[in-house]
Amino acid sequence: MKARASILLLALLCGCVTVEERGEVSSCDGINDTYWRDICHMTEAVNSSNSTICEKIEDQDLLIKCLKKSDFLFEADTTTTTVEAATSTTVKAVKSTTQKAAPSTSTTATTTSTTSTTLEATVDVYFLDVGYGDSTLVVTSNTTMLTDCGPSANRLKRILDDIGVERIDYLLVSQPTIEDYGGCWTLMDTMDVVNVLDTGQEALSDRNIYVRYRGYAQLSEHTLVSEGYTLSFDGVDVTVLHPAETKPTSGRVTENALVYKLTYSDNTILMTGDCDGECLGSLEGDLSADILKVPRHGAKQANTEEFISRVGPELAVVTPWKDRKEYPSPETLDILSDAGVDVFNIMDGNTVKVTLRGAGYEVEPNLLFS
Repeated sequence: MKARASILLLALLCGCVTVEERGEVSSCDGINDTYWRDICHMTEAVNSSNSTICEKIEDQDLLIKCLKKSDFLFEADTTTTTVEAATSTTVKAVKSTTQKAAPSTSTTATTTSTTSTTLEATVDVYFLDVGYGDSTLVVTSNTTMLTDCGPSANRLKRILDDIGVERIDYLLVSQPTIEDYGGCWTLMDTMDVVNVLDTGQEALSDRNIYVRYRGYAQLSEHTLVSEGYTLSFDGVDVTVLHPAETKPTSGRVTENALVYKLTYSDNTILMTGDCDGECLGSLEGDLSADILKVPRHGAKQANTEEFISRVGPELAVVTPWKDRKEYPSPETLDILSDAGVDVFNIMDGNTVKVTLRGAGYEVEPNLLFS
């Protein structure tokens, strides 16, 4: 089916079959694969005259690389006139980079928790303020891992530039909602992203953004992850706790939300994305963690006393949502307070930085970036 869809798409691109002429045989609605069907519909609605360089490509991966240069889909540079040029300029070189510390303009004294012996190496975890939504950056001496991109890459890219990040080694997408992955495809167009990991959940809305994201993800090493998947680098271990299996569709994207635990030495962070309801109820095993990324921006239904008790965090970080009067909910803040948890609520322009050490961590709660 994908091969047939590719042929149809190429025919549309090169002008061999017009929208009026193709009739029932080549209708986009006849394409079962949702990804290619969406591309087909987008091709109908726009002038694809700049995409004729792709017309002879039969290999799906090379086709996507070529389409990346087409203005009708990715709004990229369309001056390339050969297939060889299109593919060579699309594949981004992997560059080594030395990370530099972020400039701190915080007026709040650094808070230190459980300081004991200190490893020479440290891991910096940035809970980034990207306006609203989620974006968390992990930086070691050799590796960068980004979870989610917020709704737009513009603000995120400025923060990454300030921190000194030139490459993302691992991009994790918790779920295909605008506030989590909306800026990812633009980020992948503007900097090196080596590996992309997600749960395979398809977007239930804003399909044009999903098509762009999926196209760019296939230009990187794309991996579908589920419970039990592990990733290790520079002493950091990432273990996926949810979902139980990869599946493309569900009634609510949060049912497939990515939840993982990050461990470095004696430090643990539980990253929950927008996990709530059915997702929270399905979490099994040891959820205990020193630091909790509060589920779903502090929503009441995602933060029960039972859940907070299972995690037992010392510190909790709340990421922002559009409605700042309702999120985080007063009930969530009361539960965290009653449990003796230090809460850091990301506000406009403020990023929370946690530095993981051998047997403890340090917190800088009010980093300001351009």
